[in-house]
Amino acid sequence: EPTLPEAPEPSRYHAAAGVQEASRPLELSAQGQKAYKEDMEYYKTLTKRYKLTYCKYKIK
Repeated sequence: EPTLPEAPEPSRYHAAAGVQEASRPLELSAQGQKAYKEDMEYYKTLTKRYKLTYCKYKIK
């Protein structure tokens, strides 16, 4: 069975000043938000491709 793409986690990106570990995109630095947004767009593309390629597998 194919592996479903994983969504980006805010905690993996550079947090804003005063935030120890980001749990939401709004808690990221400007650079972290940009990287998160780019990765989220890529994730959406991968998910669409997955749905088209593996249509017999249902995404919940």
